[in-house]
Amino acid sequence: SDNELSKIQLVENQVGIALVEGGEAKAAEAHGRITIWNDPTRAFHCALSFAYLREKSQDPLIRLLDSLVFEAWQTKNTAAYTLD
Repeated sequence: SDNELSKIQLVENQVGIALVEGGEAKAAEAHGRITIWNDPTRAFHCALSFAYLREKSQDPLIRLLDSLVFEAWQTKNTAAYTLD
């Protein structure tokens, strides 16, 4: 996506680091454009937010995704952010 390419360009231009979709990151790394952080001995915490429309808060798919995301992120904080 354009957004992923923009993030990769920011990394290339030494503006910072980015969370990038896996396939895009691997393609960029294969072309020598970036390096993917892949060292489990030097793991880091990355604060992310799970956001969805307030009106969808009781949608069964959102509830399922909510539980899976928090399980994957291994957090006890079940607060979710919603957009109006």
